[in-house]
Amino acid sequence: MTTMVAMAELRFRAMGSDVHVLVNGPAGLLEVARDRVEELERRWSRFRPDSEISRLNALAGSPMAVSVETLGLVGRALAGARVTGGRYDPTVLGDVLRAGYDRTFEELGDTGGAAGGGSPLGRGWARVVVDAAGSSVTLPAGVGLDPGGIGKGYAADLVVEELRAAGAAGVCVNLGGDLRAEGRAPGGGSWVVRIEHPLRPARRPRWRCAPAPSPPPAASGGPGGRPATAATT
Repeated sequence: MTTMVAMAELRFRAMGSDVHVLVNGPAGLLEVARDRVEELERRWSRFRPDSEISRLNALAGSPMAVSVETLGLVGRALAGARVTGGRYDPTVLGDVLRAGYDRTFEELGDTGGAAGGGSPLGRGWARVVVDAAGSSVTLPAGVGLDPGGIGKGYAADLVVEELRAAGAAGVCVNLGGDLRAEGRAPGGGSWVVRIEHPLRPARRPRWRCAPAPSPPPAASGGPGGRPATAATT
């Protein structure tokens, strides 16, 4: 017999994005999720001078001991660079700064990056050294790491895994569009992800996760923002 658990829900701002957490389980797990996301932001934000990423960039050319989470982040970023032949490159910090993105999106507002940004940093993902045994990372001198292309997605993975390990029957975490859903939705059904239509964006909210209706939709996605059932385990 399926145990019916009411949905617990939380929305907040972190990592420069709207965060939405849905839990099929105790409401107390929502604060666990918030704490975890905020902790990861403190570790990974390039806008915090005391974050691990900022210190790693400042120490480029020398090894730096990092947390398990940051070691995993850098390792996955480099794996992404390898499998794409460098088309995804986590060492584009210099390019990002030269494009004017030297502060948070909230500070930039609607104007985008400031014109004429400057940075001497170059790329070099293939020369980054990860020492898993020693839990350290060494960036090449003159190279900067920007985890923006993978950080929120990996954070969603970590939060879902932690809440599931804490007893949640199902979790959906959306960090500004980087979304992970796992387990059973409240009521025992599947999760449904509604995706914004690329040509008519006002018709659906972007990356909204919700329990599936009964009966669930037959379609797995399509034009007009039709619902897509999230993969569950």
